[in-house]
Amino acid sequence: MSAGPGHARASGRRRHAAYPYALYLPAAVVYLVIFLVPTVMAFYFALTRWTLFDSTFVGLDNFRDFLSEQNLRIGFTNTLFYAVVTSGLKVVLGLLLGVLLTSKLRLRGFLRSVVFFPVLVSTVAVGITFSALLRPDTGLVNKALA
Repeated sequence: MSAGPGHARASGRRRHAAYPYALYLPAAVVYLVIFLVPTVMAFYFALTRWTLFDSTFVGLDNFRDFLSEQNLRIGFTNTLFYAVVTSGLKVVLGLLLGVLLTSKLRLRGFLRSVVFFPVLVSTVAVGITFSALLRPDTGLVNKALA
């Protein structure tokens, strides 16, 4: 069974219809307003020295001044050190804790309860708080609604 000439014309019309492309328009406007316009403005302001009323093109001088700032180097070094140390400590401590909780120690059950206890306490505290607030006879919510 082959398709007739009417079928070819219908699919050709479907291919060149503007309707599907009109659905892209709202997304394109949002993309333009939220991403492209601020990006172009950021490049403009980065390459100029400007006041409220005028601007002068300075090229990459702003970046040279920014990167030559001594406090930037100190802040970048401190941030890098902090990120490496905290990430490393989290990985090492998490690995040690995982090994301890899955090992065949006699204290394994105690260690698991110590690790899980804060999760349990916060859930119990939320449950007690809501049961006190929503108690039918003396609950604060029912008193406020009455």
